Amino acid sequence: MWQVAMFQKSKLLYLYCVDPGYVSELTIPNLPFLKLKCLFGHVSFPESLSERRMVVSPECKRVLDKVKDVVLPCIIEVISSVKFQVPSKNFKI
Repeated sequence: MWQVAMFQKSKLLYLYCVDPGYVSELTIPNLPFLKLKCLFGHVSFPESLSERRMVVSPECKRVLDKVKDVVLPCIIEVISSVKFQVPSKNFKI
């Protein structure tokens, strides 16, 4: 599986919340024809709990099944990851 540099040392994240009732379409500026249905959540790295980040996951049965009965907050393992930054002025939800 592919891991970005921030997960080379540790694959664990502290997951605070995911709202399966809120699904949003994400459009990437360089691929305007592609719309992704996404779930949003908040996470921290275990060694830096005061720094929270937003995580975006695809809205699919596999992800929904994994979070539906989980008591949050919890520790999760990241199997595969991608990091991308979108300037806020070009980011449409």
